[in-house]
Amino acid sequence: MKKIWYTFKKWFQTREIGQKYFITMVLLSILPLTILGYLSFNIAKSTLVDNQMQSAKDILKTSSESADLLLKNIVNMERVIVWNSDIQTELKSSLANYSSKETHIDIKTIKSMENLINSYFIDTQDIDSICIFDAYHRSVCYGDPESTGKYDNGGIFHEIVNEDWYNKSDAAQGKTVFFSENVLVGDESVDTFSSVKQLRESDQLFNQQVLGMLVVNVRKSLFSKTFNDSKNSKFIIFDDSQDRVRAMYSYPEVNRLREGHWDNIGKAIEHFTEKGYVSNLYRNQTTGWVFVHITDEQGLLSQSSDIGKITILLVFLMAVLSFTLSFIFSGKLNKPLRQLKKLTTDWTNSALGGNELKRKDEISIIGENFKKAISENRHLNDQLIRYQLIKKESELKILQAQIKPHFLYNTLESIYWLAIIESNDNIAKMTQALSETFKLSLNNGKDLIPIAKELSHIKSYLTIQNIRYNGKFQYVEQVEPALLERQMLKLLLQPIVENAVYHGLEPKVGPGTIWLTGEKTGSEIVFTIKDDGVGIKDIERTKKGFGLKNVEERLKLYYGVESSLRITSDIGTKVEIRYRERVDGENNAENGRV
Repeated sequence: MKKIWYTFKKWFQTREIGQKYFITMVLLSILPLTILGYLSFNIAKSTLVDNQMQSAKDILKTSSESADLLLKNIVNMERVIVWNSDIQTELKSSLANYSSKETHIDIKTIKSMENLINSYFIDTQDIDSICIFDAYHRSVCYGDPESTGKYDNGGIFHEIVNEDWYNKSDAAQGKTVFFSENVLVGDESVDTFSSVKQLRESDQLFNQQVLGMLVVNVRKSLFSKTFNDSKNSKFIIFDDSQDRVRAMYSYPEVNRLREGHWDNIGKAIEHFTEKGYVSNLYRNQTTGWVFVHITDEQGLLSQSSDIGKITILLVFLMAVLSFTLSFIFSGKLNKPLRQLKKLTTDWTNSALGGNELKRKDEISIIGENFKKAISENRHLNDQLIRYQLIKKESELKILQAQIKPHFLYNTLESIYWLAIIESNDNIAKMTQALSETFKLSLNNGKDLIPIAKELSHIKSYLTIQNIRYNGKFQYVEQVEPALLERQMLKLLLQPIVENAVYHGLEPKVGPGTIWLTGEKTGSEIVFTIKDDGVGIKDIERTKKGFGLKNVEERLKLYYGVESSLRITSDIGTKVEIRYRERVDGENNAENGRV
């Protein structure tokens, strides 16, 4: 194989550029057209499947919402029954007149409650039966006796308090709870499921007395109204609220489905996937059950064969067209390429210098010329970036120079002495602190100040804020003494303290504290500013603000990209600044100013 490739390569290098172009285009066309055909087929197939799957999802969602409407009608019917004053009266009477010797509710009460139940039952065609248990577990039932079982003839049934359905409904405290099986007869009735609601006093808002339990058995055929017939699809409803997932209903009927039980809904879906089905899931809001739409994958892809045939035909036609065009244009290629080679070579020699490359292949010569141009362009781009950095530094200097220091000092001095004359100590303190802040900010035009002055700047700022907020802020400072006389870039720490006051402590109810620590760790100086404020919800948005963004840019511009500003916020906010001290000659800005 290696020998064949070497022979072909040697033969190919002796061909004219037009022949090389034609051979290359033919070879390059085969693979892309094959890939194009494959991708086109799969994209069309995927689009078809996606469209049908999306349609299935929409159908499933619509079916679930339709089921919600039908189930909410049942819930509303239960509420009407529960809130009915006559039923409330009968249940209270049954509770008040109870005797341990009476295992049945008295005939008058039964007849009255049956008439009331019948008035609601007759309007709901999906209801199979209704049972009401009073507070002493005596039953009154109406409807199909096969779905009410032993409870149909009345009696007292204390054992229901041990039933899982009873305890769940009791824990729901009056809310309707749906069960995927008939809770009164269990698996003996495969065509009904139950809705259970605890009966409580309706005329009391608090400390409501429990009057009994309402059980409504609903025909599962209710769901057939929500599903549409489909040739290759089926609808299944799963109940995954128990330890094992069980299928409580399918449309159309799926053979032996109800006999299956799975550990979780994922296992159930995997079961159908193994049988060649594609599944979509949607959880019903009213019951919490999972509605599943399964589609036969073979039926879903039945249209793919036609797409494949059309794709092969299109690829063949494109290949014929590509070969034809390659043959036509390869004969006309030599002359333009020679002209292009001459133009690029002349431009390279005149603009960049150098000798013409002696090669047979015109494209190789053109490529070398472009490499030279790209190299020169990269060099010019690096120069442009340096000029932009210098420009940015100049803009920062202009911004800092906009403050008129002498005017501010004189004005603040006048305000200070006016406050002294008027005996207003707070204004005097605030003015003096503000004057110190301006002096430290300007620093005679220098960008570097001792760390002690930066800390003094912070104290002046907090003096102003404590006067404004009546001493709300506490400040704890722990900086290694050896660092105090070291130089640092001014206004690195004060904006962070200001940010802590504005975002963390100002909105906090009650006093707040700011802790500032400074230490030297190895070759790095590390400052940490921490507060016990409300914290920052959106750190990225805060970092994009002018204050922190300005600090981070100046930090990296002066101390290099190895320096860092890191923000964390959970209870309160913590900001950590790390940088290495500058050595002479390492400035990233002119004259060491930023």
